[in-house]
Amino acid sequence: AIGGGCGGGGGGQDDHDAVVAEKAGRANALLARALDLDEKGGGGGGTAAIDAYMKAAEAYLEGIKTAEDLEREGGLIDRTASDALKRRLEGVLGRIEALK
Repeated sequence: AIGGGCGGGGGGQDDHDAVVAEKAGRANALLARALDLDEKGGGGGGTAAIDAYMKAAEAYLEGIKTAEDLEREGGLIDRTASDALKRRLEGVLGRIEALK
């Protein structure tokens, strides 16, 4: 039987991937909003853009934590998701610093 696997966890990996992807999608949407506010603000360090970047950073942190928790539990083997979220977070934090 193809895809029978061991035990009754069928689809568990996909479920974990979906959770991380959902959190990443939310963070990406918040980042898009921050970028839009940043562009409209003319780069003058507007508090609206900084607040939006902070929300995006928090969402990326939440996604990273979820991915790392799943890695520890053995439910997420592919580290590319958490690595990508970490790179995005670094970029967001860098932009916040530049705007301050």
